[in-house]
Formats: sequence, structure tokens, C-alpha cells
Amino acid sequence: MKQMFLTICGLVLLWAIAGASGAQSNVPVLPEAHKPREVKAFGVDAIKAREIAVNQATILVGKLLEENNHTSFKPDKKYVRENLLVDDGKPGPDERNEVFGEQPLKGWIVTFKDSNWWQDIVRRDYEAQRVQRSAARQSDAKRFAVALLVVLAIAHAYIRCNRMTRGRYARWLQAICVGVASVLLAIAMVALAGR
Repeated sequence: MKQMFLTICGLVLLWAIAGASGAQSNVPVLPEAHKPREVKAFGVDAIKAREIAVNQATILVGKLLEENNHTSFKPDKKYVRENLLVDDGKPGPDERNEVFGEQPLKGWIVTFKDSNWWQDIVRRDYEAQRVQRSAARQSDAKRFAVALLVVLAIAHAYIRCNRMTRGRYARWLQAICVGVASVLLAIAMVALAGR
């Protein structure tokens, strides 16, 4: 009964260590000077220009995140279009480009919202970091539990064999158990080093 109680306590302790933390940290505010207002893009037609403008807005937000050391959350075009931009945008001034010949390139302008969308992005980045840390802790806890189970199985096998032989081969059994445990430890170290 005591062994089962200790096992349950150990599993609860591992769950507590490997669980996700719900703590919220202070979200920094992006200075107004760094906050983008609008993005202008040009394309062969208005549809292509709008698509390029949204792509450029997505790249701009990704660069802002990287510059501020937030690399866990990567916003995609859909997220930027739905949450950061005011609407689909508006046509901008056309521009002539000699590469494309006589036909002028159509301009398109997308505008960012005035709301503090930066806090939502940073919050999502912190959440992605927590999920990654939680997954790493749970993976380490699983490895620890498996290693503990193997060590207990080896110790149990040693005690059983020692009792069956009435201690006649105790030194041999100890050497075998230490050898098996060393090989398993070496395999585990190689696996962790390759991670």
C-alpha cells in the first residue's frame, strides 16, 4: 500500500512540474514611432496589388516581432487581414514602370487599425512560448519516468534473482545489473545529446 501511495504521489509531482503555467507577464507597448500606419503596394491589377499589400503587411509585422525578440508566434496573412487591418484597403495612385511597358501598375493601400493590436500579438507570442516550454517539460518528465521505471525494474530483477539463488551469485548479479544500467544510461545520454 505504501509503495502505491508513493507512486501516486510521484506521478502527481511530475504532473505538477510538467503542467503549463498560467501566469501573465506585462505586455510591452510598441512605441508609436515604430507602429506601422499603412502599406502601399503595386501590382499588374488591383487584385494582385491588394494581395501584395497584405503580404507586405504580414512581413512587416513579422519583422517587428523579430526586432522585439518575439519569435514564437508567426502571424499569417489571414490573421493580419482579419485582426490588424482596417479593411481590404483602397486603390492608390498608379505607377509607371518601364519593365512592364506601357501599362501602369495599379496601386493599393492597406491601413492598420488604431487599436493596440501589438498587445494581442505579444500575448499570442507568450502563449506560444508557454506551450513550447510545457511540451518540453512534459517530454522531459516522460523520459524521467521511463528511466525511473527501468531502474526500478532492474533493482526488482536483482532482488528476485538474489532471493532465488539465496545470495550465492550476489556479486555476479550486481555486476550484471550495473552493466545493464550503464548501457541504458549511455543510450539515454546519446539520445539526449542528439535532441
